[in-house]
Amino acid sequence: MRSCLESQETNTYMENIKRQAKKSKNAEWICTESDIKTKLEIKSKPQPLHQWLNPVDIEQVEHHLHLEQNITKGETETETLRHIALETMKTRYPQDKWLHIFTGGS
Repeated sequence: MRSCLESQETNTYMENIKRQAKKSKNAEWICTESDIKTKLEIKSKPQPLHQWLNPVDIEQVEHHLHLEQNITKGETETETLRHIALETMKTRYPQDKWLHIFTGGS
């Protein structure tokens, strides 16, 4: 008989390993909970969660909800809106001081 730790199931979660062992009619797997916890490096007792700090509590974040120019979106062409948005980004976040990454097909 082989141990479950010698199988290809090593990197799966304990429930999947137990399910495989139950499916086996030949009882060729011997899996104990402690073997699985040891191999997967699961601590036997629950560990406390780390308390994360909110970044806003540490440092003020500069934010803007408007463009550099006053416009009405419904009355402005798409290309003009794009140009104004790029101009706003270049003004507020110069490329020599900020890394610009464009996503979404641009």
